[in-house]
Amino acid sequence: MQKNGKIKKNFNFLGVIYYWLLKNLVTRLVAFVWLCKVNGQENVPVGGNFLILANHQSYLDFLLLIFVFRKSPNLVFFIKDDYFNKRLWRFALLAMGQLSADKLSLKKASKILREGQGPVVIFPEGTRTRTGELNEINPGFTVITKSVPGLFILPVGIKGAFEVFPPNKRTPIFERKVEISIGAPYLPPEQRDSFVKRVEDEIRFLAM
Repeated sequence: MQKNGKIKKNFNFLGVIYYWLLKNLVTRLVAFVWLCKVNGQENVPVGGNFLILANHQSYLDFLLLIFVFRKSPNLVFFIKDDYFNKRLWRFALLAMGQLSADKLSLKKASKILREGQGPVVIFPEGTRTRTGELNEINPGFTVITKSVPGLFILPVGIKGAFEVFPPNKRTPIFERKVEISIGAPYLPPEQRDSFVKRVEDEIRFLAM
C-alpha cells in the first residue's frame, strides 16, 4: 500500500497481502541473518518516483532490498522471464505487480513511474554474477529514463551476497556479512553512453 492508504494500481488485493508478509516477516528474518550494514539510507528520496539500479549477486538481493527500502512504497522488480513460466511464481509475481525482464516491461515500468507508483528496481547486469565481479551493464534502463521526465536515479551496491549465496550453491551460508550501500540520487544526463558509464562506475564503487 501507498502511504495514503490506497492500493497501488499495479498490485491486486492478494498482492498487497503477499508483499506485506514479505516486507514485515520474511525480509526481516533474512536481514537479521545475513545483513550486517546499510550505508547511505539518508539518500533515499521521499515518495516513489525513482529508479533503483543495483548489482546482482544472489537470490537474497531481492529480499534484502525490500527490507532496506521498507519505508518506501512497495518495490517493483524486473524479474527473469523463467519465473513467469512457473504457475505458482507467476500467480504471486503478477499479484504483486512485478515485471518480466523484457522490452515490453520497459514501457510498463515507465508508466508505473510516471504515475508515481514506483520505485522500480532493475539489475542492469541482467543476471546474477557468476564470478563476484560486476557484469557488463545493459543500457535498456535508459529507455525508462528518457520517457519519464524528472526521474531520479538511485545507484545501489550490494557486497558480500555472492560469498553468502554463490550460484553453485543450493542454500546460503549462514554468515552475517552482506553490506548494502546507497548512493546519492541524481537526474540522468542526456548523453546515453556517459550515463551508462556513470551507472557502472557508481555501482562498482558502492559494491567495493
